[in-house]
Amino acid sequence: MLFHVVNDRHRRQRAIIFATNKPLSAWGRVLHDEDLAQAIEDRVLERGRLLILDGPSLRTKHLGLDDPMAASTSPQVARIPGIRAPEFPEPPPGVRSKSGTIHSVAL
Repeated sequence: MLFHVVNDRHRRQRAIIFATNKPLSAWGRVLHDEDLAQAIEDRVLERGRLLILDGPSLRTKHLGLDDPMAASTSPQVARIPGIRAPEFPEPPPGVRSKSGTIHSVAL
């Protein structure tokens, strides 16, 4: 579904903005299809610009994770042991969100 939106916007030469915390190299895993991710990237980057905003996170500022002078581990960070789940699990067949939107990519 995402490809059709991107392809339609590309054909009509309309703007589209992606905001994601995933690098382009991870889009294939997110979309569960490397070829589809490459096709989307090609269309988006053909006339687009890639801006990488790499700075400290305001949401985790209180943890001191971005401060090089801070301790290497924070007592507030917890690790939960167990079986590691897939990073981007497939939704069960026939299950769709109520709004019909894709939540892993912001448009």
